[in-house]
Amino acid sequence: MPSRRKTSDSGRSGWLRTTSHTAGSRPRRWRSRATQHVKVGIGIVASVARHPAVTAMEIATLARVYPGRLLPGVGHGVPFWTDQMGLTPKSPLSALTECINGVRDLLEGMTVDLEGRQFDFHSVALGHPPTTEVPLLTGVLGPKSLALSGKIADGTVMSVLSGTKYLEAAVQHISGGWRKAIGTRT
Repeated sequence: MPSRRKTSDSGRSGWLRTTSHTAGSRPRRWRSRATQHVKVGIGIVASVARHPAVTAMEIATLARVYPGRLLPGVGHGVPFWTDQMGLTPKSPLSALTECINGVRDLLEGMTVDLEGRQFDFHSVALGHPPTTEVPLLTGVLGPKSLALSGKIADGTVMSVLSGTKYLEAAVQHISGGWRKAIGTRT
């Protein structure tokens, strides 16, 4: 484990890759313990790989241990992997929306009751919600998903492989979704 050291690391962030086929919690713990201020992105979890209540519990635990530093992300998942597991949703946009909204409501301390297209919640609440607000990011690619991200997420994670033209187009889609959401957010 890296040693704890005093650094001027405020404003920086680090991202650790996780997949459905690798264990990612140990490197996250090491990175989070090694610094005092660096925000840590835990990568993008597939909205359908686990129920949003379980995702919310995991995020809440990390957010309570490292308040104000966690940058969790949710996406559609790698289609090949979700198909291998029999988890391909009929509507990826609905699954992502239900996941983000359910996770956000649970992190805010609400009790969730929902019969959705992908997920059902029957009086679900977290026993220990986080003590600080947790931003929810998405990691998505296509125009409809990027617009949805602008509407429901607090940010969008882009691939390091994204080119300038793609990023310019992505910003337009995200901004369009955000503009549509302005009237619905308080």
